[in-house]
Amino acid sequence: NKAASITLSNANKTAVGTSTVSALVRSTIGKSSGKWYWECTVLTADTMSMGVVESAAGTAHMPGNSPDGAGYLWQGNVQTLGGSLLASVATYTTGDVIGFALDVTGQALDFYKNNAFQVRAGLSVTTYYAAAGYFANCTANFGASTFAYSPPAGYNPGLYN
Repeated sequence: NKAASITLSNANKTAVGTSTVSALVRSTIGKSSGKWYWECTVLTADTMSMGVVESAAGTAHMPGNSPDGAGYLWQGNVQTLGGSLLASVATYTTGDVIGFALDVTGQALDFYKNNAFQVRAGLSVTTYYAAAGYFANCTANFGASTFAYSPPAGYNPGLYN
């Protein structure tokens, strides 16, 4: 579930990409119902996108450029549905914590930067996978350790719970 240019470590929670072309790593478990929260800590602010993709997304895509999904890019853009610009939001840098609140049933993904809401992206398929793309220099927390911020009310803490 990853491009060859992305290396995983830390029990597959840290992704480090080495390519300037689109590359993707995605979770092996997708969610098809419920409300889920997870976080990614930015290790190095570089050409990166984080968000969700559908099962058909290839490893040459990135979140937001796949046919259906959404991605928060380092320079402050949120893209969805094959690369369409949804909104311009805050940029992120090394040490920032990006939060994701996925409502599969309501077909929406809320993006947070350091616990500040950024934007809601509409989704349209039934199963989503957490994903990071391009250089993908980040560490994901799917609930195995304490989150930096509390999940929004009604969201399950951790994508894998």
